[in-house]
Amino acid sequence: MKNENPKVSFIIPCYNVEPYIEKCINSIARQTISDIEILPVDDGSPDGTGKILDRLAEKDPRIKVIHKENAGVSAARNTALSVATGDYIVFVDGDDFIADDYAEYMLTLINQTGADVFVSTKHYNSKFEEPTKKESYKVLNREEAIALMISPDMIVYSPNKMIKRSLIEENGLRFSTNLFYGEGLTFCTNLAKVAERVCIGNRKIYYYRRNNVGSATTAYNIDKILNGEKALILLKDELDMSSELIRSTWTMHMCNYCVGAIVREIGSGKKNEHIEHYKRWKQFLKDHIIEMVLSKYVRLYRKGLIIGGLFAPQLLSLVDKRRRKKILNSEIE
Repeated sequence: MKNENPKVSFIIPCYNVEPYIEKCINSIARQTISDIEILPVDDGSPDGTGKILDRLAEKDPRIKVIHKENAGVSAARNTALSVATGDYIVFVDGDDFIADDYAEYMLTLINQTGADVFVSTKHYNSKFEEPTKKESYKVLNREEAIALMISPDMIVYSPNKMIKRSLIEENGLRFSTNLFYGEGLTFCTNLAKVAERVCIGNRKIYYYRRNNVGSATTAYNIDKILNGEKALILLKDELDMSSELIRSTWTMHMCNYCVGAIVREIGSGKKNEHIEHYKRWKQFLKDHIIEMVLSKYVRLYRKGLIIGGLFAPQLLSLVDKRRRKKILNSEIE
């Protein structure tokens, strides 16, 4: 990395995150590196999010608030990308927060490896978790990086990554405004397709809030489920499916997505209302279960989920309800 003191731009899409946004912004402001800019985008929030952001910006000139009409998370991120001036880009969701050395940790490994993109594969999900005990990192080739981004073992969202801004701009990368669920998966996969080197580490530096009932990943909504399915199908057309690793990983992700959709439909009591979608997801599992069970790229845990989704979805739905209750009881504070 030629620039010894690179500037990092933090982009934070914000919509109705009044209870969380101050903690989020403060965690960014406390970063152990000096040269940062903080770009929160108030996406037309009807709550007090915008006022909190303006108040924080009055105290810290590094915070540059963008107010815009509501147009979704993709448009919010794209708006901030158009004005960002940092050498590197970081995305943080407005209801999450980060460790004080988040940027320093990522920059250190980027410096050591010459990576265009850094990904931390671990994060804090609950207040009971311990820090990473044994840290490690490695550099992936392009095929491995693409497979990582499309794997269900990777949280398919934009945070927990640091990206060279020139990589984004030189390749004209932006978030799809036609997708409101799965947009992060598409963007990150496109990054992996053009990056020369992707470094992954395992230190927990991102605090991922899973119990915000208004977030896209928490609230049940059939339109979101269908939009996520659409994102996966569109993504397949852009991948090199001649690669056994990529093909198996995409199929595994699609199978696990179908299992999740089936479980959520049963849990919501909407199965009969959306029976055609339900049957389609079950059929996809039937068509690919043998391939997945035999695949060397699919972990035993994922094979079990696929088998359970096909043959015992009611049981999985009960397990999912318990899991979600546990999440609510282990809220990140």
